[in-house]
Amino acid sequence: MIKLIPISNYKLQVQFDYDAKLVTALRNINGSNYDKDTKTNTLIVGKENIDSIRQLVKQYSIVWTEAKEVLMEAKKTSIYRILNDNTALFPYSTEHNGDLKQAGYRWDPETKGWYGGNVDKLQLIWWIEDKPLSTYQLPEIHNTFSPQGIMDELESSGFIADDAFWNRVVQLAAETPLEGFDGDKFIMAISA
Repeated sequence: MIKLIPISNYKLQVQFDYDAKLVTALRNINGSNYDKDTKTNTLIVGKENIDSIRQLVKQYSIVWTEAKEVLMEAKKTSIYRILNDNTALFPYSTEHNGDLKQAGYRWDPETKGWYGGNVDKLQLIWWIEDKPLSTYQLPEIHNTFSPQGIMDELESSGFIADDAFWNRVVQLAAETPLEGFDGDKFIMAISA
């Protein structure tokens, strides 16, 4: 029997008898980790990998009733998060490693975490214990001629933010008149 057991509100342990195909499938999920010392497989759960986890549950008939609450909340959070002690709890092999290193974080392979960085220097939106940060460090935006141009540029830059942020941007765009549009003021309003 394969089971998902909640370890915390964002992390699941995968309990199973050895199965090479399942091991390979787990390795392919962003946020998965195997601890050689304890011989346990874990998954950091968030909106980036919830669909892959659901597919895995269905494919391998995994018992997930104990993990239901964690899985239900996954769409509201991210696998990329900063814990209250400023630890960056991210998977190692991601496109964001360079951003973490530039912010002064260093990877500790023993504890499987990023430490010692400055969260204020991170260039993307991260989560602190399931609460999105209130400030967004936006990428440099060149198209300041319309709200839609700014939204398009944010999306094409790979900027990551939660749904509440995007909803606020859409609402501000709808309320902002095009006549006399000031792109800098609009950017300040969405980043407030």
